[in-house]
Amino acid sequence: MRWTSFEWRGLSAIGDRYLRRILVVGAHAVLKRARLHPQKYPWLTQLLARRPFRIVAIALANKMARIAWAVLAKGGTSGAAARGSLTRLGDGRLRVASVC
Repeated sequence: MRWTSFEWRGLSAIGDRYLRRILVVGAHAVLKRARLHPQKYPWLTQLLARRPFRIVAIALANKMARIAWAVLAKGGTSGAAARGSLTRLGDGRLRVASVC
């Protein structure tokens, strides 16, 4: 069996491929922003110093997926949502402004 980075880092290859891809693309966007403004994203900057870009992107996508699942499963707000980065739209979808 061959392990992919999704399986190894927790973002399973089982499930909705489109949703997984959107989470990874969003994580890439946040990481590119973290490289431009390291003072605004200190924990991501430190993680990027220790790990490759794509591994950090998968870890960040996994974190975003766990936050979204917690908000949907519990029906409330998570710590990230309380900080204003995760909001529920009128039709039930979630909008992620920033993970940091």
